[in-house]
Amino acid sequence: MLILNPRLSSAVVVDRRKPDSHERLVSSLANAFPASRLHARLRYVEASIADATPTPCTALVSVHACGDLSDLVLKLAAEARSPVAVVPCCHQGLSKARAFAERLNAALADEGTGGSGPSPICPSVAMDVARLELLRRAGFHVHARTIPREITPKNRVIVGAVAAAAAAAAGDDKDDEDGASPGWRSVADTIPASPWKWHVVGS
Repeated sequence: MLILNPRLSSAVVVDRRKPDSHERLVSSLANAFPASRLHARLRYVEASIADATPTPCTALVSVHACGDLSDLVLKLAAEARSPVAVVPCCHQGLSKARAFAERLNAALADEGTGGSGPSPICPSVAMDVARLELLRRAGFHVHARTIPREITPKNRVIVGAVAAAAAAAAGDDKDDEDGASPGWRSVADTIPASPWKWHVVGS
């Protein structure tokens, strides 16, 4: 995101352990994109994301956070009214998601699509649909996106930012026209749109 959007002032990477490859990766990116000033704008903190204290001006980004960790990031975003993008991974607790998927599929069948409607929803998609709905109920604009499967087969992306009305009610006057912190929309719009919230696009 720092490379894509120069308006973002800094980024903090939070994980319990810094991998050995971190410095090499940052150096390679900094050499490839010298205008990004990556070294000056990026900081790594070895800690639990549960200890993070985001603000409405903090964009939370999580890639392949396993199981409940994705839900924790979304919870932090909802509580702090922060824009968020999550690429879920390792969907745990699929027994409950299966029941939700069955209800969604039954509702779609009741609509009488005549065989031209979406494919049946699988449990992992149902779980991510529920995550979208939780953000929506918290006052967020939400989007279901994907990234190319060549990058990762776990390619669904949950994108959300506080709706303008909710931000105004909270007294936040720093949001743009879509209720997102400055720079959020331009980055979010680089991710291809996807209909996965109603279709199976992977397990």
